[in-house]
Amino acid sequence: MTDCIIEFVRKKDLVFTKELGQGACGKTVLLRDETVEEHFVCKKFAPIHEPLREELFRNFIREIKLLHLLNCM
Repeated sequence: MTDCIIEFVRKKDLVFTKELGQGACGKTVLLRDETVEEHFVCKKFAPIHEPLREELFRNFIREIKLLHLLNCM
């Protein structure tokens, strides 16, 4: 079971609250989940410079990992 992919079939609706910013890797927004009454930050990968796409994606993944580590502290 550890190698199984769990497919979520129910779509989750989140309420857009505001745009937080945009950088080289993409746009960051604040969303609200009305079910659990919490806010979440979401960043969509959308590089502004296509020739650097691969490098920007690596940086994007590194940022996700760092934010996850900070959240777990």
